[in-house]
Amino acid sequence: MQILKAVTVIFILTLSWPVLASAAGPFPEIQVLGPGCEAAGVVPAGGVLRVTFQNVAQSCAGGRCSKLVDAPLDASKMTVKHGDVLLEAVFKLTEEKCDGHPVWAFESPIPGEGSLILSTTGLSPVHVPIREAVPGKLVLDYGDFGPQAAAHTLLGSEWWQWQPHGDSDPATRYDIKVVVFRKVKREYVEGAHPVEPDKQKDYRYITYDAAMKYLDGGIAENVLPAVTARLKATRDRLRSAFGKVTSDQD
Repeated sequence: MQILKAVTVIFILTLSWPVLASAAGPFPEIQVLGPGCEAAGVVPAGGVLRVTFQNVAQSCAGGRCSKLVDAPLDASKMTVKHGDVLLEAVFKLTEEKCDGHPVWAFESPIPGEGSLILSTTGLSPVHVPIREAVPGKLVLDYGDFGPQAAAHTLLGSEWWQWQPHGDSDPATRYDIKVVVFRKVKREYVEGAHPVEPDKQKDYRYITYDAAMKYLDGGIAENVLPAVTARLKATRDRLRSAFGKVTSDQD
């Protein structure tokens, strides 16, 4: 199966009974699967979770065993936590199948670090580590891209984006962050670093390729040595964080 660019993850929940019919109760497990239903041990950051429940019971009598497949479980009741934070989304039934079983999609973007906790009634919680998409994202300051006179073409004005203009006092400073990202969806970046006017949290989102094009151009122009030095330092930070990159297809 061809792996899609937008990586998705599938979970399969299997309920299995012990071979002995006298054993007490089922021992369910949650197994993380990749897009081809293969076993996987991590969740890629920025992806969309898909879940398929396979409710199978094994019954043994008279030396013969058979499997009884019950109705699929309801994934809409399953919760996903990132640490102590409950991700605000629910699983929705899709038209897809995995091994013949219905597939549920969890549409909340997956954060870029830590792990997820999957849980539902009757099952023990399962901790699933998140693999940060490589190279991912890097949060910088607006000033790392030089003065507003130059950086506004890339980042917009250096005042709160929800205001029509800046303060009349030129000494006023705005804590504006810039998120440079590559090979992760913009929706994931915006979800991880949302703009919140009431908390004065302002983020600008740019791709790695756009950032490097801007920095290379500013360094080549070399209008002011101090600004050029700042741009070089920012470019070095990006190269260090993202590694050797030849192009950005995002």
